[in-house]
Amino acid sequence: HKCQTMEPVCVETRALLIDAGAQVPKLREDGQPCDLKIHQAMRASDVDKLTAMNNEGVNFDCFDAVGFTPLMDATEQNQPAIAQLFITRMQVSVSAQAPDGTTALLIAAVTENPELVKMLLDAGANVEGGTGSSKRQTGKTPLIEATKLSNLAIVRLLLEANANPNVADVQGRT
Repeated sequence: HKCQTMEPVCVETRALLIDAGAQVPKLREDGQPCDLKIHQAMRASDVDKLTAMNNEGVNFDCFDAVGFTPLMDATEQNQPAIAQLFITRMQVSVSAQAPDGTTALLIAAVTENPELVKMLLDAGANVEGGTGSSKRQTGKTPLIEATKLSNLAIVRLLLEANANPNVADVQGRT
């Protein structure tokens, strides 16, 4: 089975390493490293454990070794119930960016999940998510990716949320 690649490393490989107990170093100066227990509970869909961690004051606005937030991981793992929990109870940032500009909304568009796209938009995610100022920025936007995939449902959701159809990626494509 070939991994689905999301820069900078394959998410499935990352998940295997984390599940095997890999240490998650602080990668970003603007964020806190995540407790591995967050990722393990998220992958197990353990709402009770995540809720208990939240009640204990665990920070869910954190980043793993590659700069993904728990919300990005839940989105990539197609776990809308966990994503909703992170948004409503943990009140995580819905527009946080990985070092390459990846956002939860961009992941939802790439994984073709209109339910998660709508949830993130309703929670106030930046509709152009992925167009930040990172040096390794690709310029990918949810609309560009949804268009490439010919996913009309997601394209409609993004346009209804006022996504700019004229934003270009780093190669000048819209």
